[in-house]
Amino acid sequence: MKKYFELFLFSFLIIVFGLLFILSVPFTKYFLSLVLFVLPIIYFFRAILMIGNKKDDSGIFYLSIFILLSLVTNKFFFTFYHFLISLMVIIPIGIILIFFIKKNLKNELKSISIFALFIFIISFVAIIAPNENFLKLMQDADLDFISYKKLNWNDFKGEPEMESKFDAAISSEIRYKVNSLSEYAIILQVSKKESWKRDKVTDATTNLLRHEQGHFDLKKIFYNRIKDSIQSRDKLTEREFKSIMDFWYQELEEIDSLYDLETGHNLNQKQQFLWNDFIKKEFENIN
Repeated sequence: MKKYFELFLFSFLIIVFGLLFILSVPFTKYFLSLVLFVLPIIYFFRAILMIGNKKDDSGIFYLSIFILLSLVTNKFFFTFYHFLISLMVIIPIGIILIFFIKKNLKNELKSISIFALFIFIISFVAIIAPNENFLKLMQDADLDFISYKKLNWNDFKGEPEMESKFDAAISSEIRYKVNSLSEYAIILQVSKKESWKRDKVTDATTNLLRHEQGHFDLKKIFYNRIKDSIQSRDKLTEREFKSIMDFWYQELEEIDSLYDLETGHNLNQKQQFLWNDFIKKEFENIN
């Protein structure tokens, strides 16, 4: 049983997570958060129990797996994550693992050796992956949020606002995380369950869909401006970063309101055409 513990544990987690994902269970991301919190604890105690065992090197493998999983968990929750520090930790762990894997590849620790190597590869990929990928993962895991794309009416899953005089509304936003170690992530997304349309809106209602796409497109334009603005500066403190984001949020809110005002929420087709042309030219500059 001990020999197949890792195989059993991770097969179980993959099956459960896969079922939650397929069934669109809304707490999928909370399950993922729980797993990433609990797994390092499990391997910490396994390492404590085995580290003093002079008969084999399993304690070294369990300790390495604990550290590697902790690095992934730290990046997922982001609060104390720093790329260079994580890299400085993971590289020595990799060197140590290679030594012990070569030593134990032909004995009874072969399975845990291969498993430790697998965890190292996964952890290394996670560390070098862009921060935005993890922020998207945290948002997209419950299948509600979608990243930038050309929208269709199937993306509007919410209940219509009864008091609204409009036929549709999109809920799109630019989100970010930043920590005290100056690591940050910025993503653009739409919430499907907060975006809505009335029943009379059909696939043939293309002008209205184009108007709602315009809101998303404007955020995409500002998303790129924000990224350029931040990347052009030297290392920013958490406070400076938030100040920059507040400035751009204000700018975006103003142009988004102007878009609705001038187009009359899609009723003024002449102005809508002008805005469509403006957005098209802005996208050409992005590309």
